Amino acid sequence: KLEISLGITVKKFYPKKSFKDLLKQYNGFLPSPTERWCTRNLKLEALIDYVKKGVIYNYVGIRADENRTGLIPHREDFHTVMPFVEDGITLNDVKRILHENGVGLPEYYTPVYDAEFDISYNRTRSGCYFCFFMRQIEWVWLLEKHPEEF
Repeated sequence: KLEISLGITVKKFYPKKSFKDLLKQYNGFLPSPTERWCTRNLKLEALIDYVKKGVIYNYVGIRADENRTGLIPHREDFHTVMPFVEDGITLNDVKRILHENGVGLPEYYTPVYDAEFDISYNRTRSGCYFCFFMRQIEWVWLLEKHPEEF
């Protein structure tokens, strides 16, 4: 959707190991806010491996209304830039910008109605099924709706 809306090509590259392979490597130890091996192995190392020479500018989508900094490698050739924080952009601003530019929100944010309990719910974090930043209820919904991913 982003490529179509903006008329650009997004270069995609992938980590050497999958999440399931890394989970085995870490003996079943899940990532956590204090041990973010998923971000390090699945995102940052893949980026560093892709960019063999030169300075890396890593633009991170953490918003101004989030109380976290993300995982920042301590390397002279790696610069983390947080434009949303720098410009004071909040969740409502991000939603507005995405809608105004025809991109919209990712599908996993679309509310799902659960008729059995007469409630609607949606994801609040990234598209990663195993994101440790998810709310507790999202883990329950993951088990109920996608037991194979749980």
